[in-house]
Amino acid sequence: MILLPHHDQEHRLGDIIRQVREMVSNQPKTVTSVSVSRIVDDSLSLLSVANAYPRLQVRKQLAPDAKSVKGDRIQIQQVMLNLLRNACDATGKVDDPEIVIASRREGPASVIISVSDNGPGFSQPDSVRFSPFATTKDSGLGLGLSISRTIIEAHGGRIWTADLAGGGACVCFALPAPRRAAEPAPAETAQAG
Repeated sequence: MILLPHHDQEHRLGDIIRQVREMVSNQPKTVTSVSVSRIVDDSLSLLSVANAYPRLQVRKQLAPDAKSVKGDRIQIQQVMLNLLRNACDATGKVDDPEIVIASRREGPASVIISVSDNGPGFSQPDSVRFSPFATTKDSGLGLGLSISRTIIEAHGGRIWTADLAGGGACVCFALPAPRRAAEPAPAETAQAG
């Protein structure tokens, strides 16, 4: 095995990140109304969560008015895969591992999706969590959250993290909501005068 000098490795990894970001941001997006439940179910299936993590409890709490988002299904699924993989890894040493995937409406134009786990929480400061190569794992490049941020921002959304009060971690992202059916305009009241 040939080892590159540290500076060359950083340069090469930087090139990889730039290429991945360009691919994500320049890739033609098929922007449609995407089912959050389908994204979650497909991601859980692709990760083989039931087989790979037999003790893990996964709960979905999808709000009735936040069941879909606007975006490219494959790219949003990649974000969900990254977040679920991180949550599964984080709960690996917990006695009763649990992940909660939730959605809720944020005003008329946005849906927030969150992935929470009852693992040990984030060990890195908030300022570096989305930095390329920031990882606490023995394997992996530390690109999952960085790529997820690139995808979500390319969709006009935002992504953030939070440490949970009782322990554990939460990653949330907001995406545009599909347009609702037009609501009737409020009745105008006649003013006496």
